[in-house]
Amino acid sequence: MNNKENEINDFIKELEVECVKELEIQHKDLVKICTELEKSRDYYAGLFELAPMGYVTLSTNDTIVEINSMAAKLLGQSELWKLRNQHFTKYIERSDKMLWNHRFISSKKQIGKQHSQLMLQRADGTMFKARLDYVWGFEAENKLPLLHVTILNIGV
Repeated sequence: MNNKENEINDFIKELEVECVKELEIQHKDLVKICTELEKSRDYYAGLFELAPMGYVTLSTNDTIVEINSMAAKLLGQSELWKLRNQHFTKYIERSDKMLWNHRFISSKKQIGKQHSQLMLQRADGTMFKARLDYVWGFEAENKLPLLHVTILNIGV
């Protein structure tokens, strides 16, 4: 091999070493970011689950996508999975269903937080007056629109 070829080979080896070092640095950074994201996710999941008010996320067709323990308790159900994929309207007292349907549909055309006071019905048939605050957002993964709803018991 001549001197030129040796220089080129040395340069390629140096470049490979630098690339490996850069990849190792990027890997460490990614691991750190993933750890921080997991901590953040766990923190907010805990807040969601332990919140003193009900949180429900609804799909565009009024089905429950996510629900926290307080919302399940307010609706008289101890098992969250039994509420998922149920129509939220099922838990609205008959005389308020038309109002909710109107507000649900019109909320899709509005920007910002909205609210309603409705009578909700628990699984055992008892009723309670609730304040619902809601705003449309998007699912992070599929960018599907979702209605984020808070439920507060404001009396019988």
